[in-house]
Amino acid sequence: MNDIYLKSSDIIKLERLKTEGFNKGGTLYILDEKTLLKVFYNKMYYNQIREKSTDFLLSLEPIENTSYPQKKLYVDGIYNGYSMPYFKNTNTFKSEIYTMDSTLEQKKKIITDISNALQELHKREIIHGDIHLDNFIKDDNNGYLVDLDDVRIKGDNFNNIKLYNIKISEFSRMIYTDSKSIDNIKAVINFISLIYNFDFEVIARKSFLESIIDILSEAEIDKVVLDYLKYTLLSIKNEIVYFDKAINLFNDPERIQNEKEELEKIFSSTNNKKGLQLIKELGLDKPLKIKNIKNIVATNEAIGVWAQLETEEDFNFTKNEKIMIKKIKELNKNYSLTNELLYENGLYISRIVAQINNIDLDAISKKYMNLPIKVTKDINIESMEICEALNILPSLKIKEVYKNLEKEILNYHLENDKEKIINYIKKNFK
Repeated sequence: MNDIYLKSSDIIKLERLKTEGFNKGGTLYILDEKTLLKVFYNKMYYNQIREKSTDFLLSLEPIENTSYPQKKLYVDGIYNGYSMPYFKNTNTFKSEIYTMDSTLEQKKKIITDISNALQELHKREIIHGDIHLDNFIKDDNNGYLVDLDDVRIKGDNFNNIKLYNIKISEFSRMIYTDSKSIDNIKAVINFISLIYNFDFEVIARKSFLESIIDILSEAEIDKVVLDYLKYTLLSIKNEIVYFDKAINLFNDPERIQNEKEELEKIFSSTNNKKGLQLIKELGLDKPLKIKNIKNIVATNEAIGVWAQLETEEDFNFTKNEKIMIKKIKELNKNYSLTNELLYENGLYISRIVAQINNIDLDAISKKYMNLPIKVTKDINIESMEICEALNILPSLKIKEVYKNLEKEILNYHLENDKEKIINYIKKNFK
């Protein structure tokens, strides 16, 4: 693996990558489509230790979802950084806390990526040592652990630059020693900051870990979640439980159910058109992750509004609600007033879709009432009579025949008369 040698004059010609948040270590430059250069601000600042750490990382296989060094960088003949993967269109956890762009499911995937990367680092006897909200980054679907040039390695007795420290309680001493546990505790602080869109790191920096637990206790989060956080944050010598093992504790079903109940009141109101307008005007569509509020048509039935929502939120619909929503969505894609579609979906679903498409509801109702059959039982022949006509035993063939009869009768190709149906069956199914 060849090192990279550049002059200072070469560096300043490269495009600088604008980064957000706290970054005292160096500047990032775009070398090519897939590669970034990290150039340290100070060539002499802990230079030998950093180079030793980089050499150690380069001797191992790269870790997925990390800014693992690819090559050493020498500027004007002096070691001054390294190349690493270029993760495009990312932002830091600190930025994400305030923009709130990700759904809970996306956050869980992002967190799992980083938690797995941290575990792999620890398996190799490497301590990150510089975990904070700006060193966890994410794109829409992936999380990345970055800034590995200050890692603590076994060969240095896990010593390196001392960065921010934490204390457990108001009366405990500051914890200065870096360890896998401290890495994990700081990571968990980052993860819950992302989940709850609140900067718990500033609490840990300026106060102590018990303060975080106090805040979450006041917020009345689930006891199981709170117990996990107490175990992880408040006892340094506990066995490490990495966050991905507890990720499914953070589902917050109560919040989702409450949101659903409130929206149900709006959608089922006789003035739901005004309610939808208020959601849009007040900007409530963003926290609810509703993407298409401008295009939703108010309907007489709440389920008609639910079926139009484009949202990444899971509102815990019942099985029956899911079936109706699916039917409305499918019928609404290519809606037409055919007898078969009215028969298949029923009057209730058909009227909802008609309303979404601004089609006269009385016309729909009249057409439905004039259907020659409305359910399979309306077909004027019994299953045993089909067996007799075809001289067969009961089998799946019966279902096939009924399906064909429905289509023929609904399209007025066959009269719903027993004698005519028997003749049709004998002619077409023997």
